[in-house]
Amino acid sequence: MKSHEYHAHLKWHPMGQEFAYNSYSRLYTIKSQGKPDLMGTAAPEYKGSKYHYNPEDMLIMSLSACHMLSYLAYAANSKVTVLSYSDDATGLMHQEGNKIKFKEVTLNPQILISKDSNEERAHQLHEKAHEACFIANSVNFPINLKPRIKVGEIPLESVA
Repeated sequence: MKSHEYHAHLKWHPMGQEFAYNSYSRLYTIKSQGKPDLMGTAAPEYKGSKYHYNPEDMLIMSLSACHMLSYLAYAANSKVTVLSYSDDATGLMHQEGNKIKFKEVTLNPQILISKDSNEERAHQLHEKAHEACFIANSVNFPINLKPRIKVGEIPLESVA
C-alpha cells in the first residue's frame, strides 16, 4: 500500500480583540507549502464571518471536488467526453446528544457529455467515482448522489 502525507499550517489571528467567547476573533490562516494562504473562520452560527470559508464549507467542498476529480478520471478512461461539470453540494448537520455532526451530504453534479458518449455509462461512473473518492471513504456519514446528465454541445457563447 502506498502512503501519502499532506501538511497544513494553521495560525490563529487575535486581531487585537479581547479573549472572551463573545468577542475573540474567529479568523485564521491555513496554508500548505507552495500554495496560497486561505483565510478561514467559524461558521456564522458560531460567531464567525459569513465572508470567509469555514471548516463546514471546506468539508463539503472537499467531498464535491474529490467526487468530480474521480468522476472525470473514470470518464476519460471510459471514453465518456465530459463537456462541463458543476455541482451544488449541500450538507446537513444536527446534534446527537452533546455532539454536533454532519448527518449527510448531497452531491448534485450536473454534467454535459458529448453526443457520441454513452449516457448510461456516464451515470454508472458516479458510483465508481464515489467508491474511489478517498475523502468520501474517510467520513462516517452518508453521501447522497443526485447526478443529472445531459447530452449535447456547449453553446458557443459559453466558450468565449
